[in-house]
Amino acid sequence: MGIKTLISNNMKILIINSHPDDALLSMGGSIAKFIEEGNDVHYVVFSWAGQGFNKEEIMNSLKILGLKESHIRLLNYEVRNFPYFGSAIRQEMVNLRDQIKPDKVFINSSLDLHQDHETTSKEGYRVFRELTLFGYILPWNVRELKLGAFQEIEPKHLDIKLKSIKALNSQQFRFYYNPEVIKAMATMFGLFRRKKLAEGLEIMNINL
Repeated sequence: MGIKTLISNNMKILIINSHPDDALLSMGGSIAKFIEEGNDVHYVVFSWAGQGFNKEEIMNSLKILGLKESHIRLLNYEVRNFPYFGSAIRQEMVNLRDQIKPDKVFINSSLDLHQDHETTSKEGYRVFRELTLFGYILPWNVRELKLGAFQEIEPKHLDIKLKSIKALNSQQFRFYYNPEVIKAMATMFGLFRRKKLAEGLEIMNINL
């Protein structure tokens, strides 16, 4: 399934991340496209300070993607210890749901093995299961691919994604920050729908 028919202009889109780069690495091109098309995109990070990130580079990276500073929220839960804070994380999500009133929500895939991602996905499903909900995929973290939706992107969106990733200077040592890895992902997901470039997503709930 393509998600173009499910994402129209002027929607409120909430993107929830365990860490600053989760959705960027998975669906950064789609985020750039959503913003370009006039949607109101909110980007929330539950643990920004762990793993060597600094706040300045995070904000610079997300601004390159096109996000408004007022639509970026950086929380500071302890990295790799989300399972101990499930109730608090769930309440944060309830607050986000009530404050933003999103039309569509994107969270970590339900098949992600990272303990923080797993908690974010589980609690996200509990809070947002009555909305249209997608899981974004980090192939190096999942036990299997569960693809149900594909967002076609253009080379310009991929370029924005690559520039945004490059702005996270502290993380460039990671193998999946290699531009060729990011390009290969977009090409691979595009093949599923005979498109040049795309990003793949898990469908967790759809309201038609």
